[in-house]
Amino acid sequence: MKRLSLIVAMICALALLPQRASAALIVSLDPQPPKIHGLENVFVDINISGLDTLLGAFDLDFLYEPSVFVPLLVPPAGFGDHLGDVFLGEAVGGIDTSTPGVINLFEISLLLDFELDALQRDPGTGDLLDSFTLATVGLFRFDSSTGSPATTLVADNILLSDAIGNPIFPVANPTATVQIPEPATFSLFVLGLAGFGFLMRRRGTKS
Repeated sequence: MKRLSLIVAMICALALLPQRASAALIVSLDPQPPKIHGLENVFVDINISGLDTLLGAFDLDFLYEPSVFVPLLVPPAGFGDHLGDVFLGEAVGGIDTSTPGVINLFEISLLLDFELDALQRDPGTGDLLDSFTLATVGLFRFDSSTGSPATTLVADNILLSDAIGNPIFPVANPTATVQIPEPATFSLFVLGLAGFGFLMRRRGTKS
C-alpha cells in the first residue's frame, strides 16, 4: 500500500512540473551538400525554429549510417553561437562520437537572461529570432563503394529547456536524406565529362 501511494505521488509530481510546448516548434536538418559523389565531406546544420521563449540548453542524438560515414570534427562542425561561446566559457557543451552511428551533442548556456536575450532576439524588430542553428555536424564518406543510393540522417532523443530549466518539447524528430549516386552512374558521368573535354580540345586544335 505504501509503495502504491509513493508511485501515485510521483506521477502527480511529474504532472505538476512546468512544461512548455509549441505547435510551431520545429527542429530541422539541413545537409550541405544534399548530394555527394565519391569521398566527400557533408556538413549538417541542426536548426530550430518557432521558439516562443529563450532556449537555455539542448541535448540530442544525431544518427547516421556508420558503414557510409565517419564523424568529422573540423570547422564548420561545432556549436552555434546563440547559447553563448563554449570557448569563451559562456556555455558548456560536448560532442560524443564514441558510439558508431551516433553523435551525441549537448550545450548549456551559462549566460544571464539579458545576455541570452541579446543573442536570440532580432535587434531590429525586438522579436525572437525565427530560426537559428544549434550545431553543425560534420561527416566524411570514407568508402565510395558502399552505401545505398540515399542515406537518412536523423536527430533523435531531443531534449530542450528554456533559460530557467523548464522543458520545451519539439514537434517530432527530424530526418534528412543525402543522395549518393550509384558508383556505375557516377562513373558514366565522369567518363562523359572526360569525353566532352577531349572533344572540345580537338575542336580547339583544328580551329
